Amino acid sequence: MILKKTNTFLIILLFFGFLPLSKIEAGLGDLPDELLASVLSETIDKDVPRAYELRRVCRRWDYNLTQHSQMFVIPGVDLLPGGQVCKVRPWDDEKLNALEIRFPYLESISLNYFMMFSPQNLERFFTDRPIWRNVELNCSLSKGDRWEAILKGLKINLKRNKDILSYSLNLTIGGLSKAIVPVFLASEIYKSENLVLSLGLEITKEQLQPLVGNQNIEEFDFCGRTNLALEDVATFVNSLPNLKSLGFRFTIPKILQEFSKNKELCKRLGRLELSNTSEYPEDFLINFLQSCPNLKTLSIPGSNISGSALLTLLTICPLIQALDISQNPNLSSEFIAEFIRMAKNLRAIKIDGCNVTREQVGMLREQLEHIFIAWQSPLRRTVRRYPFEGTVWASVGGIYA
Repeated sequence: MILKKTNTFLIILLFFGFLPLSKIEAGLGDLPDELLASVLSETIDKDVPRAYELRRVCRRWDYNLTQHSQMFVIPGVDLLPGGQVCKVRPWDDEKLNALEIRFPYLESISLNYFMMFSPQNLERFFTDRPIWRNVELNCSLSKGDRWEAILKGLKINLKRNKDILSYSLNLTIGGLSKAIVPVFLASEIYKSENLVLSLGLEITKEQLQPLVGNQNIEEFDFCGRTNLALEDVATFVNSLPNLKSLGFRFTIPKILQEFSKNKELCKRLGRLELSNTSEYPEDFLINFLQSCPNLKTLSIPGSNISGSALLTLLTICPLIQALDISQNPNLSSEFIAEFIRMAKNLRAIKIDGCNVTREQVGMLREQLEHIFIAWQSPLRRTVRRYPFEGTVWASVGGIYA
């Protein structure tokens, strides 16, 4: 019996070694837990990202696949490629403490929906780490005391490491509501010298004032509906000397028409998310995008834009990395083939509700890192990568490539 299991394991491991990942995903879910764990533990020392990818396909988050610290699985905690980077799901303080013990030198974390952690534990966790290099926070539902605790801990950590040569913390905050923005401003963490900020805020004109001229902000997204006048937006954006990417969610065609008049602001636009896209004429949309050569993320769900117009879009916006063209009935098979040939920089696409076949999705999958389709779509089995990690398609602040 033991010999039979060993032979089976060797055959499968040898088989996996000669096949690309895309060819072996389909069979992983059928492997027994014990055998799967053995396969993954054998691959980890040779290629950590590959081992992570195999584990992620199986989605058995609460199964201890290996004793290696870089691949240790805690329920609710996903270890991202590259080792000491974690994405924490909504759990309690016990899971946060387990993460702290298992990864004592954790430097990067993506923390979402942290309302289930206590403020005291959050503050201690972010204060006590030796050093933070990349922190991503996104929880618009959380109360202000959680935000206050995290920002306080990060500020103390930043101050402690300020003398380290060339050290900086990349802090990404997404989807902050108007009610929570005062907590962020009161922390004054945005004044820290060794900080690089990427912000997504639902903000008023009065709340915007403290951030005018801030040298730390490299990315800024105006989230949700805004009552800010275009002149106020332009004044603020032009005051940020190191801004590299600007995101704006337009909900009314009139706002986009006004925005298109400001050519300098359009040039700095990195992300654009549109709603009510059927109200935008195709010619107007293409003419507007010609003023946005640095656009990397575009969301136009429900648009009736033609395939030829989208090919034109790739020509005038060659840096596009993430594209949402879902619910568009005008995409033919000829367009898909040409689109794949021209989309040199595209990494992620959302195509649920489009007239595409399994074969076309398969063609896209060979080139792209992430494909988003509806959960109930029959095409989902062709993709075989759900949930999709890495690129976030959000309802607030746009799509992040």
